[in-house]
Amino acid sequence: MQYLAQPQMVQPVHQNPYSFQPQTSKPPQQPQNQPKDAFSDLFTLGKQLNYTTSDNYADPFSALPSDAKVHYVRPDETRDALLNKITFLENRIKELEGEIRDIDGQNNELRLLLSEHDSGLSSVRAQMEERMKIQQQQFLEANTQLKAHVENTYKKYEKDKLALITEMVESDRKFVEQILLKFENPNNLGNRGATAEDILQSSKNLQSNYEGILKILETGGSFGSGLRNLVTLASKLTDDAKGALSKITDPNLKMQIATGCRNVIKDIAQILSNSLSIASQPQGKAEPRQLDYLKEEQAKFLHNLSSINNAVMNAQSVLRRDPYATNLESIAEQELHAAVKILTEIANGLRSQNANRSSQPGTTLDVGKTIGKASESILQSLSLLVSFAASAQSERLKQELTGVSTQDLHRDPMWTEALVNASKGVINGAKALVTATGNCTSTKLDSASLKEAAKIISASTSQLVAASRAKNNGQSQTNLDQASESVIRATNELVEAANTLANAEQIEIMANSNSFVDAVKEEIDSQSLILKTEKELNLARIRLNQLKQARDHPQLLNLPETTSSPFTSTPSNTPTLNQVTPAPSNPTPVHVNPFL
Repeated sequence: MQYLAQPQMVQPVHQNPYSFQPQTSKPPQQPQNQPKDAFSDLFTLGKQLNYTTSDNYADPFSALPSDAKVHYVRPDETRDALLNKITFLENRIKELEGEIRDIDGQNNELRLLLSEHDSGLSSVRAQMEERMKIQQQQFLEANTQLKAHVENTYKKYEKDKLALITEMVESDRKFVEQILLKFENPNNLGNRGATAEDILQSSKNLQSNYEGILKILETGGSFGSGLRNLVTLASKLTDDAKGALSKITDPNLKMQIATGCRNVIKDIAQILSNSLSIASQPQGKAEPRQLDYLKEEQAKFLHNLSSINNAVMNAQSVLRRDPYATNLESIAEQELHAAVKILTEIANGLRSQNANRSSQPGTTLDVGKTIGKASESILQSLSLLVSFAASAQSERLKQELTGVSTQDLHRDPMWTEALVNASKGVINGAKALVTATGNCTSTKLDSASLKEAAKIISASTSQLVAASRAKNNGQSQTNLDQASESVIRATNELVEAANTLANAEQIEIMANSNSFVDAVKEEIDSQSLILKTEKELNLARIRLNQLKQARDHPQLLNLPETTSSPFTSTPSNTPTLNQVTPAPSNPTPVHVNPFL
């Protein structure tokens, strides 16, 4: 049966697809614009229906012929539904075509803009490339300038470094000259308390330091502090050896020790010149041929040290530690601590005396009480000064007894006795100051007594500092030096003000200050620069005297030896004694200078 899409047939199906109503009216007319054959089958089928047998309409299809096929039409398969769908799709196609045209227009605009942008990008790219070339050229120029600046800075650094090393080496050379002049000075007795163990230990330390410098010269590095330590150790060795010579009676041993010390000083002067030559080389370290020469110099140096050690071992019986010296060190320690207690008692007595002073009515400035308070503060400073010396002596004695001393101790009985005498002198000065202060009244000063007490205090403090410094060159003496200078200066200023009565107001201000000891401590800080300058001035004076002595006695000096070495060094001014040095048993062959 053909597909039927008639709206007249659809409506009954919607209401009841299984019921058929008899046709009471005339048959419907054929729809317009509908093919005829589309309704002929329906008409033929209608005539074949058996309307009489379908009473109950239980089976609406029973009236159909047996070969008839029934097709159920859905609502969306009707003619109108299909036509509406087709119309909708046609409209949608038109809309899509319009959208496509709009998109094509937009694409055309974008293509136009892109072409314009590409032309702009090409221009920008060309500008950027040109700018990049300019910046690259500027960078190359700046890099060249920076490289030149770095090279100039490095050259300046190397030049300044070499100048600094040269200055240090020249200073060490002058120190070596002073060591030799001091060793040759007959008035210098050296460290008479030195023992054989002290000399052997100094020799061992000197050998170790020398080997360390050679390693630095081989690998390259800073050797300034090493050279200064080497020179300091040489000074310690020669000072101990000079003190030992006064105890040795065998002339051969004395000659062996003296000759060995002179040769050691010459070897150290030579290593200073060699180090300076190596420092001036571009690589900053020794070349192979220079190392060979340095090793030969080291062998000579060790031979000279061995000569000193052998002589010291042979004279060991007379270089043993003197028990009297150790006992004297203990006595000095006891005396210094006792002096601190005595000064404290004197200061307490003066404080009581000042408290019992009576002021004279009608006086605005009590000179006696003012001097008493100032003297009391000076006694406190003296007590602090002696306590510094006592602490330093206790430390020295403890290190000596335990055998762990790392400082340059001088166990010379002469200086130990001077230390004891200095402590007694400080006590005498304090007592004289108390007496002079007691002679002062509220309106009258005893200027002569004050001056005499000031002289005693100044002399005793100077002797105390000198004795302590001679026994120990450590940094612990700095406070002692500064404290003594402040005490002397404060005492002199007080006596001068009391004598002239011109600075009476200044005396009262000093006495009324919260703490005169604090003022002294501040003065210690201000004296540091002055003390440094004074020490440099003293060294310059000593140097001038030594040069005058060398000029007045030219027979004690000779020209320095000229040895063939691979180093181009400046002529050394180190003086050497006109003494024949015995040749070693196995002399080392001279190394020819490879740079000549």
